[in-house]
Amino acid sequence: MSLLKKASIITTPTAYAEDYLYSIKPAYALGSSLTSSPVNLSNDFNANGSSSITDADTFTSTGGSLDGITSKTSVYTLTVGRRFQIEIQGNTTSSGFTLGAGNGNGDEYGSGFGVHTFVSLHAQLWIRQRTSGTTNITKLSIQEVTDADFQFDRNSTGTRLNEDYLIEDVPYNLVLQSNQFDTTWTLFQGGTVTGGQPDKDFGNNAWKLNAVSTQTFSGIHQARTFTGVTTASIFAKAGTLSHLGIVNLGGSGFAVWFNLSNGTIGTKDASVSNANMQNLGDGWYRCSFTQDVSAAGFFQLKPSDGELTPSTTSGFIYIQDAQLVKGDQPKDYLQTTDRLDIPRIDYTNGEPSILLEPSRTNSYTHNNNFTDSSWLKKDTSFGSTDVVSPDGLVNAKKLVCSDTTNQTHYFEKTTYTGVRHTTYTYSIFVKSAGSDFVQIATSTGFESKYQNFNLAQGTLATGDLGTYSANIVSYPNDWYRISITATASVSDNSRFILVPILTDAGRNPSFAGSTSKGVYIYGIQHEIGSYATSLIHTSGSAVTRSADAANNAGNSDLINSTEGVLYAEMKALADDATNRRISISDGTTANRMYISYKNFTNQIRAEVISSSSSVFDATYSANDITIFSKIALKYKLNDFSLYIDGVEVANDTSGAVPTGLKELAFDDGAGNNDFYGNVKSLMVFKEALTDLELEKLTGYNNHELYMNYYNRLSYLGLVEEYNVESDINNYIL
Repeated sequence: MSLLKKASIITTPTAYAEDYLYSIKPAYALGSSLTSSPVNLSNDFNANGSSSITDADTFTSTGGSLDGITSKTSVYTLTVGRRFQIEIQGNTTSSGFTLGAGNGNGDEYGSGFGVHTFVSLHAQLWIRQRTSGTTNITKLSIQEVTDADFQFDRNSTGTRLNEDYLIEDVPYNLVLQSNQFDTTWTLFQGGTVTGGQPDKDFGNNAWKLNAVSTQTFSGIHQARTFTGVTTASIFAKAGTLSHLGIVNLGGSGFAVWFNLSNGTIGTKDASVSNANMQNLGDGWYRCSFTQDVSAAGFFQLKPSDGELTPSTTSGFIYIQDAQLVKGDQPKDYLQTTDRLDIPRIDYTNGEPSILLEPSRTNSYTHNNNFTDSSWLKKDTSFGSTDVVSPDGLVNAKKLVCSDTTNQTHYFEKTTYTGVRHTTYTYSIFVKSAGSDFVQIATSTGFESKYQNFNLAQGTLATGDLGTYSANIVSYPNDWYRISITATASVSDNSRFILVPILTDAGRNPSFAGSTSKGVYIYGIQHEIGSYATSLIHTSGSAVTRSADAANNAGNSDLINSTEGVLYAEMKALADDATNRRISISDGTTANRMYISYKNFTNQIRAEVISSSSSVFDATYSANDITIFSKIALKYKLNDFSLYIDGVEVANDTSGAVPTGLKELAFDDGAGNNDFYGNVKSLMVFKEALTDLELEKLTGYNNHELYMNYYNRLSYLGLVEEYNVESDINNYIL
């Protein structure tokens, strides 16, 4: 049998959504229904509050916080922490009802008839009517979801290097609640919205945006804080009104009028570029335009019966899926709610991997506004023309000397106070603008150290760092991210100094400056830690990116406590001497196994623990843990082994196996020692593989993994969007 078929869980950098990192095997599976069939409410539920069960599948209530029916725990129990899908069909004379848990007063899982998916927070389920009435349930099915998708959490946005090798916000859609117009959106001057309308995809996810003729500007808006080149888009269709006006993103006057009755673009502001109406059929258009905005404003939508304010008649248009993105292209629509908890698929290494990072704060409050007063220019200045930066926008500055005299020329920031014995990392993106060298220097709180960087060769040049360290990382289009890591010797202000040197000179050299040759700069970052993490944007205040966390994948049906294999192709973000683990466990540290980067330099560790006793513990010294390795840990009664990159590096022929294994997580099994790094593939096998299979799994390309990746994207309808056929070599082991 092929390794593909033997694996019970496979996770690769493929698809994701808010709160979830999808595994590709199993893509989606449902257990048997916990409820009886046909429906029999009197068998499965208890009357609660002022409700009553009138026959096998009907209940009545007067409506209220406790009115409804609650499941009998003797009939079935929802396992807390597991995902379930409930399908409920029927009819009701009530205005609606909700599903939830906690004896009628707990958390809500959804509302109305249809299919709902939720993570159970309590053992019981309740169905509560909002108002008085009678509900007849014709179908009720409750099934456990047995997929292996990770529950993902990062309570902030982040950045990644996307498939075009550009730094990109995650998520790139800057709109909150992008298709929930009754939440963070503000209705004004009589505007109203009505959900559940027929949409562009033949579902019911569109909204009516209603306007009244007696109001000057009847519509809806959301605040916008991002400045720079911005592209707005929304799907729209004519209703009883024919036009959609979108206000300038700066907040005054109209940017564009879109005629939804014939698909033509009307009056547009001189500041607008790339205005477009994409015809999607059935009267739907994707309306988009680009503006360069210099201050905060609003994304405002106004329906009308012409290019008129106010509209001469009251009425509505249909809207769906709002989006704002950086740059001059609309990009594929990406749904958002609070813009949090979105996994990152990163292409820094030239092919995709799952990126998991610790929490970091960029304390530099203007990380790409180098004209801010907090920056000091000593005989340096900026060229008149900006260039394209690593994020694809024209927002990188050219730093040159302001004169040609023989003296020190530098650019610095001195506003940050370092804490003694705390390690900090400075980083900035640079590109040669005629100068082949650039220097980073520090002083005061970080003593007086420096490092030169060779931008012609992408290497470290001369420097005096002592116990400090420096790094240079190549990015596309001749950009480099250079960094220096230092530990504060005293609690005092520190200086970050950038010098556009023309030769490989010493610290803060005196040299005849050039007003034409220098370096392009972009995206500076100052963070506590021993290495640079992904770029954190700031615009006036320090910004924190929360830690990535992915856990609670799989269950006891997909993980075998008797025997199996845990496999990962992974690399560390840095050799930072911390424990970073991937585990299979019973949800505690008593029964588990993990593969880990150890808290010693360049060491990989694997351990199996049964009933709180370590039965297999192996450590392997790698040449460089920041390079991808393929690691497999096999477990079976009296048969344990560790394979790394095609070679068995440790084994043991005695020991018990853990019991009650049910969860795969990027931590130690109990929520500690979170894994931070890049992962190309993570797999679980329910049987102990042979030595030959383990050698092949960890040492050779596995083309079958690509096929599973292809199948998952086919299931999600993303094959063409992800250009799978041309990327086959990127997704094989």
